Amino acid sequence: MDKIYPRIPRYLVSKGRLQHAREAYAWAMTIPVTQVGDLPEHVSAAQPSYLKMIKDYRKPLTIMAMGSFCFIFGSFIIQSWGQVLLNESFNFSIHRVANLFMILSLGDLIGRLLSAWACDYLGRRWTLFICGLMGALGCTIAAFCIQITTILPFLGLNMISSGWVFFVGIFIAMMFGDGAFGVINAFGGEMFPNPIRSTCLGLGYGVGATAKIIGPIFLGAIIGSESLSQNIVLTPFLIFAFIFFLGAITYLFARETRHIQLEEI
Repeated sequence: MDKIYPRIPRYLVSKGRLQHAREAYAWAMTIPVTQVGDLPEHVSAAQPSYLKMIKDYRKPLTIMAMGSFCFIFGSFIIQSWGQVLLNESFNFSIHRVANLFMILSLGDLIGRLLSAWACDYLGRRWTLFICGLMGALGCTIAAFCIQITTILPFLGLNMISSGWVFFVGIFIAMMFGDGAFGVINAFGGEMFPNPIRSTCLGLGYGVGATAKIIGPIFLGAIIGSESLSQNIVLTPFLIFAFIFFLGAITYLFARETRHIQLEEI
């Protein structure tokens, strides 16, 4: 049993290892093998060409590529530039920046767990829509960190600097924008039928992952040779907020897959 429990029962069925599939189901459900019901029938199908997949599944592929691009774009920028901005623009020490990004990583983890939990209650589409809106909100807070700081004294919050407001903004953006990946790839896979699921998911996400290249180059082009002052964050983070919002809207065009069996897709 120890040798087979990591195997996915569907995979075992596809290989004709029906008894092992029953044992895997029994292990997962913590029931005797004799109580496992009928196994799903495996229907083999020829793998279509990439051109046919793109033609037949143009809409879900576009949603997967565009949606993942938008969420990766904003979150990867923060991962690659956030520490530099906190250190050089807002004058946080390297030691403090390191500690703050540990907190940021914890928020990211909580966000992924939260989105994975929420998608079974709110649905995949609305969970990603909310995550995108919250990511946009976080980037907007980061963009207007200086302006927000000028308002805080009227609320009796004199001790909060623009650097801390900026950190709160990127914390929210990462918790929900990057935290959305607790459901994005699972939802992306559910958009396609079994025979081409992994191929289409890899294709769509692979195109979206070009944001990891385009994003840092884009921010570097905006900043140019300017010194990293606090004012430098306004325009880029407003753009990132718009991109997160665009990603949130994109997933509303997807087919909701909650409560749908994989064989029905």
